[in-house]
Amino acid sequence: MGLRYDLVFERGFFRNPTQNLVLKGTIVGDFDKTRFEQAVLELGKVHPILHCVVEQSKDGKVSYVYQEGVNPQVTYLEKENESQWIELAKQQEHVIFEFEKEPTIHFFILSQEKEFDFIMIGHHMLGDGLSHLYLYHDFIEFYCNGKKNMELKEPKPIQSIMDLPKGSQPSFLIRYVIKRLNRRWAKNRKILTQSEFQVAHQNYQKKQNIDVALFYLKGDEYQKLRQSAKDHQITMNTVILVAFMKALKELTEFSEEKVTVAINLRNRLLFHPGRCVGNYAAAITKVLSYDMEKDFWKNANSLGSIIKKEIQNPKKAFQLVHLFCLLDSSIFDGLFYSKHSDYKNDWLNKVSKLLNFKDYEEGIDISNLGVFDVSLNTEKYQIKDMAYLPPAASVYDKTIGVITYQDELAICISHKVNFLAKDKMERIMNRTKEILLELN
Repeated sequence: MGLRYDLVFERGFFRNPTQNLVLKGTIVGDFDKTRFEQAVLELGKVHPILHCVVEQSKDGKVSYVYQEGVNPQVTYLEKENESQWIELAKQQEHVIFEFEKEPTIHFFILSQEKEFDFIMIGHHMLGDGLSHLYLYHDFIEFYCNGKKNMELKEPKPIQSIMDLPKGSQPSFLIRYVIKRLNRRWAKNRKILTQSEFQVAHQNYQKKQNIDVALFYLKGDEYQKLRQSAKDHQITMNTVILVAFMKALKELTEFSEEKVTVAINLRNRLLFHPGRCVGNYAAAITKVLSYDMEKDFWKNANSLGSIIKKEIQNPKKAFQLVHLFCLLDSSIFDGLFYSKHSDYKNDWLNKVSKLLNFKDYEEGIDISNLGVFDVSLNTEKYQIKDMAYLPPAASVYDKTIGVITYQDELAICISHKVNFLAKDKMERIMNRTKEILLELN
């Protein structure tokens, strides 16, 4: 095929030590390996990015390059218990992708009699959360529904700020500072080898010690909460966030939280990516506080309005995309390496302060994929549940992933045990669920 896609926005994710997105579904029905391999083959025909490796040039630029015969790695295991996939996801945080040798996604099958878990673990360079959901949807179409010959979805990565809407550009001063940083970095550029990245990655993982907590709201619990949110005209994302913030306020000493909310930009770009796999999402960040003097719904209305205003502001919504498009993002390689290895660079220390680049910060990162909407046309298979685990925030101590399937709401919370103990996180999670149930 000979395809090559230069990566601009994605470059900032390349050497980040925590970039795995995890999607897990439990499928009721006997696992058929031949049928599965055929489904993966069909998936690669529709999404050729699944046959791409990442190449890095001498000046740090990266590209996806199509290579015939290169396929996603597949691992088959026996399913031992319901939480096995979480342990698997945690283990894979310590495994780095061999970018120049393999696609940036791994598939896992945990099978037992009459059901199996299908797990996708993909690097953020491959695409945002919604892209991974599209891949999962198409897999279900191929494996469960036996669909064939779906339309080819060739990647359309963001190439420059020319792809971004007018009115979203940063100020002249910010552009000037970025230009100066690029010039200085060109004289000090540190391009990481795979082995150097391995060292920084291992040191980061040891320092952070990431764990995962999960809970579900199912059936009437979910439907009643959904109706309450609808009655108060509050999004489900805001309801979950505010419930979590209330639990934190009750059970920790922190009075406010820096909150980052992931947002979908697909319909706001100057081109139409549709269902292509790629990165078409960003995030807004705001310091928020739960007011214990007000009831839950007043807090939700107030905090939700703040978040909505930020999302609707194009300068705020596209701030991260502009930064990654304008800045020589190989700078982030040097920043991570200097933070998590013996490598020292005085200029990078100054850049770290300028960009407010920290090792740790109290905060919440939340990503909601919305409803997983797929129809099964056979009684042979059923989807029992879904779960979504976004990349653990490189700085914050808490990351929330949300996905809904039919009448089931799944909430995954990854947290850094060295900053937030496992037993404390369990109390916070249980209290969050109590608060959500009390809203019914």
